[in-house]
Formats: sequence, C-alpha cells, structure tokens
Amino acid sequence: MIESHILCYSWNGDFTMEDWDIINGCEVVLMKRPGTFTPGRGATDLGKLDSELSPWYVKKNKDGKEVEPLYFSELDHALNVLSTTIETEDDLRWYREYIRSFPAYMPPVARINLIHGLCFERSELSTLLQIRSSQTS
Repeated sequence: MIESHILCYSWNGDFTMEDWDIINGCEVVLMKRPGTFTPGRGATDLGKLDSELSPWYVKKNKDGKEVEPLYFSELDHALNVLSTTIETEDDLRWYREYIRSFPAYMPPVARINLIHGLCFERSELSTLLQIRSSQTS
C-alpha cells in the first residue's frame, strides 16, 4: 500500500479483501483502479487496510477474551489516528518510514531485541530464552 502511495496512487479506502490478488506467488496487488494520492486519501487507505486485516489476527485466549498480537493496538492508532495528521511532504516521508519499521511487523525475536534495547548474539539469545522458559515453568 505504501509503495502505491509513493507512486501517487490511492483508493481512498474503496476496496475489500476480495480486490487483492497475488501475482507470481509473491507480489500482493490491489486489482482495483486507483485514483490520485493525497495524504487524506492515503490515510483512508491505511485505515481501511487495518480494518480489513486486523480481524485475521485477533484470537481468543483460554478465558474466551479476544486478544490482539503485541503492538496491534498501537498500530491501529498509527494507521487510523496518526495518519490523519499528515500535512506536509516531510510529515509523509516520516510517516512512511515509521509505518515500515513498526514493531507489529517485526518477527518475535526482533521485538524482544527492541523491547530490551539489546542486540543479542544467537547463543546469548538462546540462553535468555532458556532462562525465561525455566522461570515460567
């Protein structure tokens, strides 16, 4: 979506999951004809994408309560609220980089490194995970 916005394309939120297709087994493409990008239209796209994808990630815990993965509530805020504050090209550049590096997209090990502010070598991380595993048992 952000790559399309960089190319000045937007759908202004006018799409559903049925409008997406996978090309060559690896590229996800929105098959609807886009309009011209504006920050407001782009924000609407990102909010719609969030509302379309989020239900796939919500799970029920053993008590039956719905829970989201780590950082998804913050991602929801970034896509639906923060995106509406974009007014200049500099805002837009910052926002694109912010969304691309958002913690919700990181693999779990990368999130651990982010949370702890440390960069572990493989053996150190393995030791840390063994310690945590033994503490929760």
